[in-house]
Amino acid sequence: MQPLAYRIDQAAAIIGIGRTKLYSLISKGKLRAHRHDGVTLIHRADLESYLAAGDPLPTKAAQ
Repeated sequence: MQPLAYRIDQAAAIIGIGRTKLYSLISKGKLRAHRHDGVTLIHRADLESYLAAGDPLPTKAAQ
């Protein structure tokens, strides 16, 4: 069973970025975060939505 939410360190590691970049995404409104009992959490669904909204890289045309 997967967790419903992750702490900052966990969320950053899951998507392969550092804590500073994660906090930057949150402050820019690109990634939602929630405070629960003094702990900042990122819901799994919000991480998935953030990743799904990313710009795809261009692919090389077949030669």
